[in-house]
Amino acid sequence: MPYVNVLKENLSVKALSAKCLKLSPYTAFASLKLWALFVLFNSFAALMFLSFQKSAGTQLFLCVSSAAAVFCVAVNYILACSAVKVMYDGVNGARQDVLGAIVVALKRIIALSASALLIGAATYFLFSPGAYLRGNFKDWYFLLISAVYVCFFPYIIFHPWKIILEDKTVFESFRASCHLVKTHWLKCALLFLISGVVTVFLVFAAIAVLTAFTLWFNWEAFSFLKRLNLSLGADMPSNIKTAVMLAGLGPFGLRTAVSLTAFACFASYAVLFGFNMFLLILTLSYKALKAYNLMAENPPEPERKKTVEEEQDDLAALFKDAKEITINPGDDDAFEETSAFGHLDRREALRRFNKEDEDTANYGRIKPIIHEYPDPED
Repeated sequence: MPYVNVLKENLSVKALSAKCLKLSPYTAFASLKLWALFVLFNSFAALMFLSFQKSAGTQLFLCVSSAAAVFCVAVNYILACSAVKVMYDGVNGARQDVLGAIVVALKRIIALSASALLIGAATYFLFSPGAYLRGNFKDWYFLLISAVYVCFFPYIIFHPWKIILEDKTVFESFRASCHLVKTHWLKCALLFLISGVVTVFLVFAAIAVLTAFTLWFNWEAFSFLKRLNLSLGADMPSNIKTAVMLAGLGPFGLRTAVSLTAFACFASYAVLFGFNMFLLILTLSYKALKAYNLMAENPPEPERKKTVEEEQDDLAALFKDAKEITINPGDDDAFEETSAFGHLDRREALRRFNKEDEDTANYGRIKPIIHEYPDPED
């Protein structure tokens, strides 16, 4: 395939859909591993929060809850960054090494965090002035900044891949991502938008199905909560209303708790699987763009059919440097021992074979034989 068609072929909707379907079992299994770690660490943070919820010291509770929140954000961010390495290994057919990907993400955590903070700070300083505007100026400002942000963001979308896979620094990863996208901004922007919309739609569809099943399974409990909520009224404080409603779920406790836990587990896995599918599409795009840029920088020479004169020149070149073949008298394959000339060298063998052709005046060389033919007129 010519290199100019590589990007069009590999980034087409048909090619990406086929590759995503082929790699979806791998993505589902890798998402299961990441989801297990997600549940483990977030459950630990939730237990920390619940254990100090009824603590008498308000400051201690605030410290523990803040630490648990920071812990959850840090762990989930590391898992999201490690998913980039896991999806890249899946695209290349490598072994699923989730723990190894987490180790790589931890080694690059400073550059990853710095790039995320830099993007967040730039976003804040771009959008914050709009809060001080009034009327139509505010709407036009947000519209303009959103357009600029959307136009610029596809150029830096691949910077996590550059940091994790190639160990680039923050600014080097931004420059490398811009160089990777270059003139293919429209294709990358449309791909990012379409894949994001499709992924979000599928995730919300899965959560909607799970919600409908959970409501059907616990219809009596939810009907009771709805009637209880109407009877309590809107003037009751939210904390007291929540405590009363939770106490009213006593008869439905085990069944409702199991179903809600299952809903939370499946919903979180659906979100994580959708996120990994989105990363899979971007990873396939990253690999296609990288291969295209490498081929564009070193394009293969076009094949050209040789002419008849060039083929004749190549044939003549085969015999141009042909050397004189000498016979080694010590080689048993050259002459048999019973041969009369087997013990002689080349010059002596030729001299004895035809002594009449020897030119003694020319230092023993073989004299040329000129055949004279009679004149037809005679």
